Amino acid sequence: HERTKYFHQDSPEKQHERLILAGEEADNPAEHLLQIRIGEDMPAAPENVEWVLMVDRSGSMADRCRDGKTKAEQVQHTIRNMCAFLNGDPGEHRMTLCTFDERTETVFKSKPLRELTETALTALLCGGALSPRGVTDIGKALDTSGLVVDEVCDAHTRVAHVFLTDGHVTPGVARHDLLREKVP
Repeated sequence: HERTKYFHQDSPEKQHERLILAGEEADNPAEHLLQIRIGEDMPAAPENVEWVLMVDRSGSMADRCRDGKTKAEQVQHTIRNMCAFLNGDPGEHRMTLCTFDERTETVFKSKPLRELTETALTALLCGGALSPRGVTDIGKALDTSGLVVDEVCDAHTRVAHVFLTDGHVTPGVARHDLLREKVP
């Protein structure tokens, strides 16, 4: 278990959490879709966390995984599991969900997790918000992520930025060194 803490280069007073994400059901850690590692000295879920999810909805997310589900369906499942897990915590969690292909869109912003019930998530996610389309501009998505993280961050809230993609850059910035500089 581990939690990696880092400070944004331009804003040392803003503490952000970087959680390493992957899925628990896969045998090979490289195949994981969601895994949340938390240090043993830390509570299972810290209080007052703004979860900023930037989710790939490009055409490749229509590809099927070995279990027969599409990558987009796997992401929906992951978001539902995250909300269910975090709703069991007494903390004041909020979530922002943005999607990207060659453009970025906000599905919902800074919504209290207690409002993200199974019924509410079905309404928000099944209306096509994660339907695969377009191409993958990771650079644009990271630029938008940085703006959203800066918007929702305050002195009393930790930000956990979760970036979910299958990693196939098509247009825009493709060099890893330049993409790393854009990570909020």
